[in-house]
Amino acid sequence: ALTRRRKRPAAPEPIDPAATREAVQGLRRRSSDEGVDVGQALAEYLAGRLACPVPAVIAPDLRSRLEAAGVPGEDAAQAATLLDALIAARYGGGAPPDALQRAAEVVERVEPAFQGRAASR
Repeated sequence: ALTRRRKRPAAPEPIDPAATREAVQGLRRRSSDEGVDVGQALAEYLAGRLACPVPAVIAPDLRSRLEAAGVPGEDAAQAATLLDALIAARYGGGAPPDALQRAAEVVERVEPAFQGRAASR
């Protein structure tokens, strides 16, 4: 009799701290470009990781899209909330004084999920 062997799930690839640092540095570099605010830099980062156009991440379903990409719920919520606040600040006030630091923390928290997703392809 033939028996089917179940495929063992692949061991998760180790997260590359250097890649995470590079993602954060990229966010910092992009946000220091003339005329690019932190919200735009964060939106560009998320769009790149979700493989979609930038306007697509500026949407109410960002949290669920991040979760579908493997980002833990709390981290996805934090990313979506911060991006929403930064985009709103463009139209009605200033961004929080610690916006760049908060955006860097978001990237540090979500980047490992994207690395794991890329490794499993």
